[in-house]
Amino acid sequence: MKKGLRALVYATLILIGYAYLHEQVPFLQKHLHSLPTLSQVLLVESPQEILYTEVIQEEDCEEEPADSLSKGTVDKGNISKPPSAKKAKYTGQEHLYHYFGQLRQLSVEGRKKKVRIAYFGDSMIEGDLITQSLRNQLQEEFGGRGVGFVPITSVTAGFRNSIGHVFSQNWVHHSFLRPQLPEGYQYGISGDVFLTTASEGQETPWVQFTGSKQFRRTQYWQRIYLYHGLPGPADTLTDPEEPVVVVTTRNIEGDWRTDSMQLKKARKVNRLTLSSRPADVARLDFELPDNFPIYGLSFEGKAGVYLDNFAARGNSGLNLTVIPSSILRGFNYYIGYDLVILHYGLNVVHPERTNFKSYQKGMTRVLKHLKANLPNASFLLVSVSDKSVKVDGQMVTDPSVPLVVEAQRKAAEASGVAFFNLYEAMGGRNSMVKWAESDPSLAQKDYTHMNHKGGEKLSKIIYRWLQKEYDMYLEGNLEGSTPSSLEELSLR
Repeated sequence: MKKGLRALVYATLILIGYAYLHEQVPFLQKHLHSLPTLSQVLLVESPQEILYTEVIQEEDCEEEPADSLSKGTVDKGNISKPPSAKKAKYTGQEHLYHYFGQLRQLSVEGRKKKVRIAYFGDSMIEGDLITQSLRNQLQEEFGGRGVGFVPITSVTAGFRNSIGHVFSQNWVHHSFLRPQLPEGYQYGISGDVFLTTASEGQETPWVQFTGSKQFRRTQYWQRIYLYHGLPGPADTLTDPEEPVVVVTTRNIEGDWRTDSMQLKKARKVNRLTLSSRPADVARLDFELPDNFPIYGLSFEGKAGVYLDNFAARGNSGLNLTVIPSSILRGFNYYIGYDLVILHYGLNVVHPERTNFKSYQKGMTRVLKHLKANLPNASFLLVSVSDKSVKVDGQMVTDPSVPLVVEAQRKAAEASGVAFFNLYEAMGGRNSMVKWAESDPSLAQKDYTHMNHKGGEKLSKIIYRWLQKEYDMYLEGNLEGSTPSSLEELSLR
């Protein structure tokens, strides 16, 4: 017994000594194989477990949250399961079927109806970036004319290519990102409300829009609508006269026309038809009392697809719960959204943050709020794109980006909405570096935002994925597809 124990001890010492020498002596590394370490000898129970452990270590786990990686243990009761078998990442494309059904109906009816899309986002879609190209592709395929909803003022009006936009400086803008709204007023669906000022000596508040030749379907419009709210408390109004807007339009033949229209005061959200003739210029002069709430205008055609850009710089997306249910339902009463897209994340990522459970729960609440008040729409959550930070003098993917992507995916799954991994589709890790340093460049040198070329390319990625899913819907394929790279989307 003692001899056997001594032999076991000697053998163990030899194994440990050999493993140590193999690590230190290059000659042994070159000509002889290494042996398992003592911990490997004692802990690994079978060849299948060794293989499974290697698979976990070698997988690209960057999209898994930190707390989930600690749970990668071996299920000994199911050890015969092939190690490569892995649950597919959630995409939930079946939650887009209402939208797809409306597109199909639009095609069948000979384009006699409208399909409406609300696209909420942060600075990634400011100035109609991404959305202008996505809208154009949809309208070229399914019909439609005009850019849809436009706010009264915008800090990116001069940057936007899809519509010309100038305005007077005496508008008072309130945003849900800086909540200082006077009592009795409410934010519009874009998260904004614009109050008029008509004090003595000031010019009448005005705004002017011009069709854009950037896209064939934005050169003129066939319908112009104004959205406004109810006046606030009576003591804030300085003029007892009925509110009036003077509308001057130029049709595509160059003829000018001026109409004076009275604003309704019936609902929390009101819509006034300003023009029903083809026009490429529209100027509005507001003869209103102080603090009359205006939300924005919509430029449309008679039928087709319409995509409204609701951009808010610095928004994480969580502020959307501030928009009252009555306002969301009020806009939906007139518009009837078929698809709602949420595109956020840039203002959430942070290289030193590793836990995004609170953000995940917050986005789940946002989706619940929007789904309850836009009840007929399909919903799609688009993930954050790649974003770079400097590490050891080099620009690399912010380590929190994959964690935010996974938090967004889980929020989408918990809420029963579709999910599109834009980070993965644009190339994944370090793709922003490639986009920013390509020739021509596709992104700004902040390694965060796209330029116009990059925005157009991202729009094509989203469009082609949506159309691929739509084609599969038409074919009755319920499983759908999950393209994960530019190559799969034929975007080289």
